[in-house]
Amino acid sequence: FEYTYEAYCNLYGTPVRTEVIEYVRDLAKAGKSDFVLSACPGFDLRTELTYELAPIASSLKNNTYWKGVELRDVYHKEALSIITTAFAENRVITRVSFVNTQCEIPESFGQALVSNRFNKIHILDLSGNKFTLKSVEALVTAFQQMNHCIQVINFNKVNLNNPGFRAMIKSWNINFGFSLGIEELNISNNDVGSSTNDFISWVSNVKKYSKLRRLAISNTGMQVGSIILELSGLKFLTYLDLSDAKFEEVIQTNLVYFCESIETLETILLSNTQLDISMYT
Repeated sequence: FEYTYEAYCNLYGTPVRTEVIEYVRDLAKAGKSDFVLSACPGFDLRTELTYELAPIASSLKNNTYWKGVELRDVYHKEALSIITTAFAENRVITRVSFVNTQCEIPESFGQALVSNRFNKIHILDLSGNKFTLKSVEALVTAFQQMNHCIQVINFNKVNLNNPGFRAMIKSWNINFGFSLGIEELNISNNDVGSSTNDFISWVSNVKKYSKLRRLAISNTGMQVGSIILELSGLKFLTYLDLSDAKFEEVIQTNLVYFCESIETLETILLSNTQLDISMYT
């Protein structure tokens, strides 16, 4: 990796950062295969990166050592746009985590996954960033055409709206195998309340064969009471986050039935729901 990195630095006319080279060597020596960009020495977490991402992104294109790429809690608005070039060609990266970078998720990210039919991404965490209409459309197209599943999807607080969420659900219904492979799904803190029926329909379609283990739909505005009746058919669900949801009395009864019907359920979060907890003790 380091020789390729040095070559791309020379190509782009950027300095070869010794701290990047040393960081890569330390990771390889420790047997770690996740390239955590925000842990690399040489920049302040409160500001922009002080080393150039373009040579690193280009070096990742055909690199077979790194299995994960992560950038977390760094205010770098162009980070994902730069790293996107790697996803268009890399065939071994399985984990992508860009969390709280304050960036708009670029359209080119979804386009890269569409063009690279052999991408191996199984964990996708874009929480704390912002979807645009075009970026959602591009990612939806990628979901619809993927020949493998993404097992973990974290879209917590990504500015996802009802049209975007409906389009996403539609792509999951079209690519049914993709849907069945989702094991963890987080769409919390997005205003998608009008998409309740679409979400219920999707759950109804997949519940018989779904591998879904963890689901977080807190603070979405969706009608939770109707959803939980369908969720009761999920055989492997262990974790459910319904925080900040509003429950009517009849819906509380539905929740009791739900809790009793799923033997695998270990954790259910109900904070800020104004529920009478005595009903569940």
